[in-house]
Order: sequence, then C-alpha cells, then structure tokens
Amino acid sequence: MKTAAEFLYVALRYVSVAAEQVTKEELAAAYQKVISDQGDDIMPTLAEQWIEEGKQEGLQQGLREGKKQGILNSIVDLLRLRFDVAPPVLTERLATIEEPETLSLILRQAATADSLSDFERFLDTL
Repeated sequence: MKTAAEFLYVALRYVSVAAEQVTKEELAAAYQKVISDQGDDIMPTLAEQWIEEGKQEGLQQGLREGKKQGILNSIVDLLRLRFDVAPPVLTERLATIEEPETLSLILRQAATADSLSDFERFLDTL
C-alpha cells in the first residue's frame, strides 16, 4: 500500500510534467502547505530528478550540436579539397542549417557536385 507521501510524490511529478503553467516554486509551496510534517524527502527527490532531466536534455543538445558541427566541418573541408575554396558567405549560410539530416544531404552533394556553382545551385533549392 502506498503512503500519502508516495501519492503526493506521484501527483507532484505529474503536475510538474503536465502543467507548464505551474512553477516549481508553486509546487514546493503546495507541498509545504499540504504535508509539511510527512515526507520531507519528496521535494529533494523531485529536485534531484529535475536536475537529472536537465543534465540529460543538456547532453542530448550537446550531442546534436556536436554532430551538426562535425558535418559542417566535413562539408567545408570537402569543398576546399575539391574546389580549393569554401567562401565565407557559403560557410555562414551552411551554419544556419539546423537539421543534421539536411546537412548530411548537403555533404553528399559537396562530394558529388561537378563545380562549386553546381553545389551553390543545389543549396538554392533547399
């Protein structure tokens, strides 16, 4: 059988995920008002989970950014290798593209384009 503290934990966890309008401070205040004498370990546990979720989101974002930067570097290196130039305007334009799948497609085009102008025309179609 679950204790009141466990039920409260589940309810707070649900509210923290489902209701974007409720702040963490409001949750903490509600917790203190309803059950301040029982389950003092609920809020630290919830806070620990929020911290862990933040770390995971940060890690995922870092991995996405790293992948994007790696593909961008490969495109620029390939253009320099094949056409002896990677115009700054072109590299700035490529840096605005966020989707790794699109960048992978562009990388393939950089490897197969007959000329830099063909590559630039391809970019214009995206």
